[in-house]
Amino acid sequence: MRNVLLACALVLATTSIGRAQDAAVVDAKHYRVLIDNERTRVLHVVVGPGEKIPRHGHPDAIMIPLVIPPGPAGAKAPAAMFIPAQTHGANDSGPMRAEFIYVELKGNAAPCATVPANRPGITSTRLIENPKADAIRATADTGFSEPAGTTHDYDQVIVALGDAELSMTVDGKTTNTWKRGDVAFIGRNVKHETKNAGKPVDFVIVAIK
Repeated sequence: MRNVLLACALVLATTSIGRAQDAAVVDAKHYRVLIDNERTRVLHVVVGPGEKIPRHGHPDAIMIPLVIPPGPAGAKAPAAMFIPAQTHGANDSGPMRAEFIYVELKGNAAPCATVPANRPGITSTRLIENPKADAIRATADTGFSEPAGTTHDYDQVIVALGDAELSMTVDGKTTNTWKRGDVAFIGRNVKHETKNAGKPVDFVIVAIK
């Protein structure tokens, strides 16, 4: 993991998060806010070759690489990584472009939900188990569905890993098509509906307890 992060050229020095500046404020060029609520903030990050990254900080977070330089000997990044609270920056981001989703975990509230190991119609691989949140590589199989009114007692940040067609309705808004890096949020106990009538669809789900 350390080699992958160094390859991304973002974690070059760390200090206390208490003095850190907000990435979306000091570095809006690279950090774009997709979702921001009391439980999480989700950032889409794109860093070009050789770009400078101002010093900034994050709370505990889960990072989902979309495009990332390989580590030594061609080592690939995992599908998700837990990043502890830290401050970082880079004077030179390296020779390759990097892109990822950063799911920040806000606050220190005790977990109040249990994330199931399996769900009907979804093939799951647990990537991260953390007291605050789990990250799951999930494939929604053909025919997977959640009827209208479905709820879960944990928050979900859903990150598409590829182009796909899957219908998801949350708070009256329906998404039918997805591209790699598209993100959706389903709050705990929020009614929603999902249906996959096409080919299997791959996501990373960050389940916030």
